[in-house]
Amino acid sequence: METQPPPSLPTRAGAWVRASCVSTSAWARAAPTTTAVLVLLTAAHAGRLAAGRPSLASLCLDGPAILHDPYHQAYRLASSALTHAGWLHLGFNAAALGPLLSRREAAGGGAGAVGDLAGLVLAGGLLFLGATAAAPGLGLPTPGCAVGISGAIFGLMTASPSPAPAVLAGGALTVPGRAYPWALIAALQFLMPGLSAAGHVCGALAGEALGAGRRWGWLADPWGDGGGGSLPTTAGPPSAGAPAWRARMSAFFRRGGGEGADGWTPLPAGEAPSQAASAAEVRAAAAAAAEARAAAAAGR
Repeated sequence: METQPPPSLPTRAGAWVRASCVSTSAWARAAPTTTAVLVLLTAAHAGRLAAGRPSLASLCLDGPAILHDPYHQAYRLASSALTHAGWLHLGFNAAALGPLLSRREAAGGGAGAVGDLAGLVLAGGLLFLGATAAAPGLGLPTPGCAVGISGAIFGLMTASPSPAPAVLAGGALTVPGRAYPWALIAALQFLMPGLSAAGHVCGALAGEALGAGRRWGWLADPWGDGGGGSLPTTAGPPSAGAPAWRARMSAFFRRGGGEGADGWTPLPAGEAPSQAASAAEVRAAAAAAAEARAAAAAGR
């Protein structure tokens, strides 16, 4: 039997590019609102570079500037979230924001996902202003200029934390799901002291307030799960009565993940899902996943 030679490097590179394009196209169709937000962030950064790199100081979240002249400087509450220090900064934030926001979109729709993100940007910014005003009286340094959407990213994480513990440092450290965002803030600040600790902490606090308000019934919960709209990570697939787009979305995001049958991570011992998944529901979700894969293949 003749052994086939391994494919050449250009052939492998071409196959990887084609597979990446198909995967990206399928992801964009499954999460159009999240894709639009990521495109907006990319366009904002590219536009700033094309305009001759306007100073970050004119766009960043500058607490003293806003407090001194709120009428003319309030735009910074939005411009700071759309501004990134470089492509690497934008890439890290986009990689973190995509999965978090797409889960919101899958659970409650695009409008709810964007509403959560915008609310966290605004609430985190207002908390940042409060910290700026209170710092001198507490003998603390005034927070510096902050750019990027990472504060809202931490807000999305704390609004509905994962129920499962997070494993860090190659398995050497296990952190409870609720503590993971705060541990990540501390670790990033230790590794990169130039990051805006105040921006991250204020965003995380805004997320804690959003999650608590929904769990306690103070704020409307459009998803009805009391936790801010994250997709369940340990429950079964959506019910058969769910809209078709939501079934396809859920099937897309669970493809390739999990340890149990059909891609779902099994519940820990002693825990029961709020709604048991029947075998029929599992089959329906599997059919939806197959439909999504067929649609992606047909679009090639």
